[in-house]
Amino acid sequence: MPSKTVAEILNEQNFRIIREWISEADDGQLDEYISRTATHTDDRSHKMALAERNRRHFKHLSKPHWTTAPNFWITLAAHCWLHFNGVCCDCGVACDKRMASSRSTRA
Repeated sequence: MPSKTVAEILNEQNFRIIREWISEADDGQLDEYISRTATHTDDRSHKMALAERNRRHFKHLSKPHWTTAPNFWITLAAHCWLHFNGVCCDCGVACDKRMASSRSTRA
């Protein structure tokens, strides 16, 4: 967590300190800094803050969703194969064996 607040960093003159703060700031602080420096779009610290936010956003987007992982599809296929072949796994999906055992206990 950065040691300075957004208000303090806006008054900072040392670019090295501003650059370090931008890389350490959390997303909320970074967004606040960007919005408060929006009128200074030619300012290199504003551009650096935008670049840092874009870098973080891209990093987040590059993480694949869990449904695109091969293990998800392999597990799903195996589960469906088991149910298709009448193997019960107590997952809540009705299969032929469970139906047959419930019919025999009712009779």
